[in-house]
Amino acid sequence: MAEPGYPRLYHFANSGNSYKIRLLFAELARPYHSVLLDRYKREQKAPAYLAINPRGQVPALETAPGKVLVESAAILFHLADGTAFLPADPWTRAQVVSWLLYEQEHLANQGVGMAHYWVRVTGEFEAKAAEIAAARAKAAREFAYLEAHLKARDWLVGEEFSVADIAGYGYTHRAEISGVPLAPYPNVRAWHARIRARPRHIPFEKV
Repeated sequence: MAEPGYPRLYHFANSGNSYKIRLLFAELARPYHSVLLDRYKREQKAPAYLAINPRGQVPALETAPGKVLVESAAILFHLADGTAFLPADPWTRAQVVSWLLYEQEHLANQGVGMAHYWVRVTGEFEAKAAEIAAARAKAAREFAYLEAHLKARDWLVGEEFSVADIAGYGYTHRAEISGVPLAPYPNVRAWHARIRARPRHIPFEKV
């Protein structure tokens, strides 16, 4: 049985990495204690939070006092383990892990994730014009890759919705408000629609 007040999710309202964890909790219908940090007040750099995650980043999941897991892909893997969202079959499971790593490398930390950060979080349109252009160009390349992958399938891995889809959705569905058009990618848009249609889906704004 979980200890009262746990698990605790430390997160930002406007972070795709944080949203992915909220979305998985919703899909699992699993309660958690929300600790919402204000990025603009730099609460993630306060001593109290640095004692939880010395890197001063979110999300962080505290499953019990002093037992903390960081990095969104690791948190997703941990929460999904033992559920239908992380396959038990070793090969299929490895494919899901591959997509979790891909999402962090090519979507969250570059491409659409960075476009979202500069456009929707910092608003530094002029100062970061070159970075925004590079992020949008990277996003377009990765959307072309996703478009081809989704041509003959509903989900990223196998025949079922998995934590790989949650990870991939986190930032890609924020593309258009970050200046990355989705019109050229009908398969990606259809994939987004399937995710949004799930009965336990929650929007990005729900914190």
